[in-house]
Amino acid sequence: MVTMSPNQSEEYELLLEALRTRINVLNASVFLLKNNMTDRDLKSMEYINRINLELERIRRLLNQTPEHLIAMKTKDIKSADI
Repeated sequence: MVTMSPNQSEEYELLLEALRTRINVLNASVFLLKNNMTDRDLKSMEYINRINLELERIRRLLNQTPEHLIAMKTKDIKSADI
């Protein structure tokens, strides 16, 4: 089990927040690019759809990670109180 100090936990949360912000910028950029493309360029559209899938996978990973760490941190605090 991994335990984090409060300072490490705060730094980790800041990192996750920064990564989420960058993912949002990429999502917006891909959205705008897709809207400005012609439907004739099927290969490019397929590539953009794959990029969107990867961005969604990354977003899910980022969203799941903090909950897992918070649960672990809460468990550690309860164990220390006993």
